Amino acid sequence: MWTHGQRGIVPLAGFYAWQRAPAGYHQPHYVRLVNRAVFGVAALWERAEANDEVIESCALITVDANPLVTQIDPTTGQMPAILRSEDYDAWLSSSAHQAYELLGPYPHTRMVCHPVAPYVNHLEFDEPSLIRPVDR
Repeated sequence: MWTHGQRGIVPLAGFYAWQRAPAGYHQPHYVRLVNRAVFGVAALWERAEANDEVIESCALITVDANPLVTQIDPTTGQMPAILRSEDYDAWLSSSAHQAYELLGPYPHTRMVCHPVAPYVNHLEFDEPSLIRPVDR
């Protein structure tokens, strides 16, 4: 997929990372960018056809975690590959080598996070309150 140019950009407002609390449970944190309400994450997509069935799939690319994400969860070591807005066209249309050069941890100084309620772990909850800060 990478060499065929099937690259895409998935818009996000933020993402969750979990921190192991001293009490043994995992505390979710909402991670977002300081200066952008929505940002793009590098993705790869594929379309496969077999037996009159079409399967379309998408995968977000991850990169090494920056210090902010590592502070939340030192064991994961990964975070979404957040693209700078000025790199969107290059990500979508450049050579594989040039696109690869755009991938890396987003600067931690341009990101913030806060703990949120544990309801993000349950599919029945889908509401704006999921990203509101909570006391630890």
